[in-house]
Amino acid sequence: MKTIYSIFLFLISFTVSSQITEFDSEEAKTAIENQIESLGLNDYQKTKFKEINQIYQQKLFDLKNSDKQRFTKFKILQKLQNEKDDEIKMLLNKEQFKAYKNYQKQRRNRIRTNIVFD
Repeated sequence: MKTIYSIFLFLISFTVSSQITEFDSEEAKTAIENQIESLGLNDYQKTKFKEINQIYQQKLFDLKNSDKQRFTKFKILQKLQNEKDDEIKMLLNKEQFKAYKNYQKQRRNRIRTNIVFD
């Protein structure tokens, strides 16, 4: 079951990344700004949150455009997601991190809905 879930996340992530044609798209900026607002971040947290997201957005963009095999990309993607979550967890307080994880879950559900009905 864990393998099926992992494969599903992998497919979702590449579907999402293929929908974003530019690395620094307005859509991505808007999503980050919405997260910042909903999490109630202070000025320091806002700056760091944006930096972390930009770093990992670039890494995902590079991964998407690499010539690595799909399974290898999937493993790297999982590692990057865990690393990013670890950095975000250190930045946010418990309530904010819980809201952050909830936002991710809602986003995954929206993506699943779009995949199923598109």
